[in-house]
Amino acid sequence: MPIPEHFLPILDVLEQSSLPPWQETAAPDHFTISVDHYTIEIGPIEESSAYAFIFARNEGLKLVVFDEKGELIDSFAAKQSDSDYGRLLAIHQNARRVAKKVDEKFKDLAKQLKVRLKTPT
Repeated sequence: MPIPEHFLPILDVLEQSSLPPWQETAAPDHFTISVDHYTIEIGPIEESSAYAFIFARNEGLKLVVFDEKGELIDSFAAKQSDSDYGRLLAIHQNARRVAKKVDEKFKDLAKQLKVRLKTPT
């Protein structure tokens, strides 16, 4: 299933790195970003999702846009076999890295390893 055309400008922006930080949600491996009156969520397909009749659990990713009232504006999903899946996967991986502060944790780990292993800085 191709990405709906009206989502393309949003995906272009989400692929850039100068965004406000992604946040974790209560749902495992789901991340959100809020901009003004809108919230975007990205995460795997769950069994309770409206996409569940098309996708097996964790077989794809979905991107959902909500308004200021938390009401759905629109959404789309991509299966792993879809040609556009890689684009959603890259956004999801970036969201995960930012929300979980992976870069900071790896910098700290490298610093701790240098101290423990007494390597030159």
